[in-house]
Amino acid sequence: MKIGYVGLGAMGKALATRLTHKHDLLVWDLNPDARAQLVAAGATSADSLADLGQRCDVIFLCLPKSTHVESALFGKDSLYMHVKPGSVIVDQTSGVPSMTLAFSEKLAVKDVALLDAPVAGGVPAAEAGTITVMASGDTGCFTRIKNLLTDISPKVFHCGERVGSAQMVKSINNLLNTANRMMTLELAAMGRVMGLNMADIINSANRDNSQSFLTARLLPGIAEGKASTDFAIELMVKDTNMASDFAHSHGTAMPVCEMGRGFLSIGLRSIGPDARLEDLIPFVQNMFGVEYNGSAEHGLADNAAVLAEAFAACHQVIAFEGLLLVKKAGLDLVEFCNVINAGSGASAAGNALFEAVLNPDSPHQLATIRQLHQSIQPLTTLARQHQLPALMLNQVCAALTAAVEKVGEDGCFTQLL
Repeated sequence: MKIGYVGLGAMGKALATRLTHKHDLLVWDLNPDARAQLVAAGATSADSLADLGQRCDVIFLCLPKSTHVESALFGKDSLYMHVKPGSVIVDQTSGVPSMTLAFSEKLAVKDVALLDAPVAGGVPAAEAGTITVMASGDTGCFTRIKNLLTDISPKVFHCGERVGSAQMVKSINNLLNTANRMMTLELAAMGRVMGLNMADIINSANRDNSQSFLTARLLPGIAEGKASTDFAIELMVKDTNMASDFAHSHGTAMPVCEMGRGFLSIGLRSIGPDARLEDLIPFVQNMFGVEYNGSAEHGLADNAAVLAEAFAACHQVIAFEGLLLVKKAGLDLVEFCNVINAGSGASAAGNALFEAVLNPDSPHQLATIRQLHQSIQPLTTLARQHQLPALMLNQVCAALTAAVEKVGEDGCFTQLL
């Protein structure tokens, strides 16, 4: 089985390099320097896109947008004109699901299967072989090429038979990541207002039920002056906009996640097109008039406990919004939860909600809506007293108020799913 890889940008290069460790890989990119780098890693360069299509049985694509995928598949001298019947194309582009589905239907006429298999976790995770791979499409084709995906990373999840489902799960994961990121930065700023230093804040944010992927990475990175990611805001905006459109099309309100998405857009407009996610750190500091690493004595233990409870409450609300969209859209609930728990949208409180939803007959101790309200009330009160924006917290409060109207204060989020 001959394998090809098309698209050797930062992510494509990292993913393709993983395949060179076990496979004789044929590669193509319009940039000859990109091809040369993969040849140095052990791959072979095709003479053209057509040459690669003629010689390969499985062809991976990792391109900037679905429009680029369309050109590679159906443009002049494209893969469609040269790929062999019975071949499988694996699109790792963070593309538009409806376009990807249409591509698969057109390719099927020629007996060529297409799976979408986007990734989440960033280039360093791809290089390390720890990135999350989501795939969707025909189960038989997925089984046929799964070993290739696991050669990229062991964290591989099949998100359903419908092509494009994995791309949608990836965009929802990034929406939850965004909401958790902005919430983490905002709560850390509130912690500084409360007199807590960064060590206090990190300890509070990483208690059993308050911790998340981001509290464990973003906050220590801030304390140490080290970047925890190099991801472009523009790319995250693209993914979160897609998830937002998906939510609107299914009549799903996601006020907290939408506020996080709005933060990204403000940051992109304010900082510029080359902005990275790390650039949001000084942006939030300015909003709250604090410095994360400014001098402070150890704060009161009571304040640290309040902050920890607020983290847990906010994480649960964000996870609920993701679950609500996935359920309304008919996506695979189990694999969605697996994907989130394996990647950047993960949180302990969110996982507790996932467990309660997936195993309704098992005992659980989820907080009631009343308890969640009580967890964030000290911070919303503090924000008003100090005239602080607290935009994410206010949206959590709005989401909880809406939940009370449906299930009452003694209800919990499982009753809304």
